[in-house]
Amino acid sequence: GRKSIPGRTQGLLKDIARKLFNEFHPYFQYISSDPAVTSGASSTVQQYEKSKVFESLKALPNLGLDSVNYLKHPDRQEGAVVALFHELLGANILKGYFPLKTGYRQTYDLWTNYKIRKDQIGGKFSHLADSYGYIELPVVIEFKFQAEDILKDFEKDIKYFTDIDLIICWDLDESKLARQNVKAELIQSQDVLFFGSNYKLIWPGAYNLGTASEKPVISIRKFIQDLISS
Repeated sequence: GRKSIPGRTQGLLKDIARKLFNEFHPYFQYISSDPAVTSGASSTVQQYEKSKVFESLKALPNLGLDSVNYLKHPDRQEGAVVALFHELLGANILKGYFPLKTGYRQTYDLWTNYKIRKDQIGGKFSHLADSYGYIELPVVIEFKFQAEDILKDFEKDIKYFTDIDLIICWDLDESKLARQNVKAELIQSQDVLFFGSNYKLIWPGAYNLGTASEKPVISIRKFIQDLISS
């Protein structure tokens, strides 16, 4: 996952590094080194290890979608979900999402403008369209390999429930969600606001979240399966 050091800690580490540099600087002239040389045996081992990784990757299930260059199912990597989203977006298979800012080292993953024709989503939201027939919304997206992974972020206050508009994941585990009293339901076509969304997560009334108690989800695995079978 992403890793960063808080600004205050960065400043402290820089001060320590500066003091150490100044302390050892007079002795630098006496230090020399030869470039590291990898022995033939070590090189052979590295090539063998690399070939094993490639073999394991080849064994992953094929994505089976000719219109994108990504070949395999994600190997439990959130970054692969992000890559697949952008591949689908670039191929104009996912529609309406216009990314503004990727949230590396930020609280949320993607800030995007969402602009979609009303006839491309559920009829329930037609009233939101402008005179040209478009619905336009600012949207905050959170990526996860498994949708239920977001529950840990909510528990630790790393992410805030009401700030997130859409969860994009590879898949979800209904039983794991149920253990946290969160229900996963398929979204009916008339209830689709975000293009490609196929599930909604429903939090129990005890959380007092009102209308915000539901979060739409794009399961990319299901989206691709439905696309291939259609």
